[in-house]
Amino acid sequence: MTSSGIDKETVKRLAELARIEISPEEEISMAKDLESILGYVSELSNVAGVSREMVLDDNINNFREDENPDGRGIYTEKILAEVPRQEKGYILVKQVIGEKGR
Repeated sequence: MTSSGIDKETVKRLAELARIEISPEEEISMAKDLESILGYVSELSNVAGVSREMVLDDNINNFREDENPDGRGIYTEKILAEVPRQEKGYILVKQVIGEKGR
């Protein structure tokens, strides 16, 4: 197991949750990649001169006002024309939540 807790078993569990199949070789490679990513994120959180309080206090609302929003539903027909399956104005997708193989 690595120092961040990413091992082959963790990668297997993540792959299962994401519903993707990975080979044993990919498990090892992905564990290394995830460890590298988590290490980089840890470095970013330790940037000199930036505290958590500064981030929380200074950035309360960075969203701009939506000055010219598009009208509701103006793109619906164009979007539905591009999807493989639709019914009564809704896009039909494959069920992805639920028990796998049970």
